[in-house]
Amino acid sequence: MGDVSNCQVIMFMKKCKILFVTGCGFIFLALLIAAIRSHLIDFFDNSVEHTYIVPAGKMFVSEEDNFTFAAISDTGGENAPLEKIINQARGLGAKFILHLGDLVRYKTPSHFDWIVSELEGKLKGVPFYMIPGNHEIETEEGVVDKTAYMEIFGQTYYWFGYGNTLFIGLDSSEGMIDKEQFHWLKLTLEKIRPHFKYCIIYSHVPPTSGMKIIDKHLLPEDSRKFASLVSEHNVTLLLFGHVHYFSREMFAGVPMYTLPASGQESRDMARIKPGYLMISVTPEGVAEVKTKYLHKIGSTERFESFLSHALVKKEIRYISLWLLAVGTGLVLIAWFMKKYRS
Repeated sequence: MGDVSNCQVIMFMKKCKILFVTGCGFIFLALLIAAIRSHLIDFFDNSVEHTYIVPAGKMFVSEEDNFTFAAISDTGGENAPLEKIINQARGLGAKFILHLGDLVRYKTPSHFDWIVSELEGKLKGVPFYMIPGNHEIETEEGVVDKTAYMEIFGQTYYWFGYGNTLFIGLDSSEGMIDKEQFHWLKLTLEKIRPHFKYCIIYSHVPPTSGMKIIDKHLLPEDSRKFASLVSEHNVTLLLFGHVHYFSREMFAGVPMYTLPASGQESRDMARIKPGYLMISVTPEGVAEVKTKYLHKIGSTERFESFLSHALVKKEIRYISLWLLAVGTGLVLIAWFMKKYRS
C-alpha cells in the first residue's frame, strides 16, 4: 500500500509541475509577444523620416520638351519588384515615377510606414509622385481614412507641370470621383490646361474596364462626366491601374492605358510577371508608351512584410492577454492543488 501511495504522490506532484511549467510557459509567451509587438510598433512608427509630398501646383523645367517618365501601379507591398522597377526606370532615364495607387498591401499603419521607409534607399533621388489606391485609404475595418496617406504624400488629387506637359493626378480610390473633385478638375482644365502643349491624366480606378470586371471601374455616372471633360479639353493621354491587366483602348477619343500590376497578382494570364510603363514625351506629343515586364525578381522580403503587419495587429493584444490569463490560471491551479494536497 505504501508503494501505491508513494506512486500516487509522485504522479500528483508531476501533474502539478506540468501545470506550473505550462502556465509559466504561457505567461512567458504572452509577455514576449506583447514586448515584440510594442517594439515593432515603435520601430515602424519611427522609421519614416522622409515624406513624398506631391508637387501640387508646381512647374518644373518649363523649357523641357523631350523627357521620359515611368508609371507603376498596384505594387501591393512587394518591395522586390518595386526596387527592380525603380532601378530599371532610373537606368532608362526616367525623370520621375508616377505611382497609380496600391503601394501597400495591408492596411495597418506599421505596414504602410515600412513600405514608405524602404522608398528612400530605392529611389536614390528620383522624384516619386503618388495618388491613392483603395489599399491606402481604408482601415482594416473597412472605414475610409486618408489621414496616414495625406501625412506622407499630401493632397490626394493635384496637378503639376513638367516641361510642356500638364500632369493631373485624380483620387478615384473609393471607386468614384466626388462632386468637389469634378469641379476642381473642370477649373484646372479650363484655367491651367491652356498653358501647356500636352495633358496627361492619371488615377487608380479606370472609367471603363476592357475586361468588364464588376466593380473594377468608376460608377457609370462618373465615367460619363469624366468623358465629357476629357473630350472638351484636348487631353493627350490617360493612365490607370487597379485592374492588374495591361490594356490599350480609346476613351472619349483619347488613348487610355491600364497598367499591369507591378507587384500584386496579375489578372492577365498571358503576362503574369510584374510590369510597368515607360512613357516618352517629345515636342510632337507622346512618342512612345513601352510596356516592361520583370523576369528575375529576387527576394520578396516576406519576413519584413510579416513583421510590419501580422505582429502589430490589435488582435495580437487579445492573443497575448488570453495566453496570460490561461497561463496565470494554470499556475494558480497548480499552486492550489499542491497546497490542498499538503
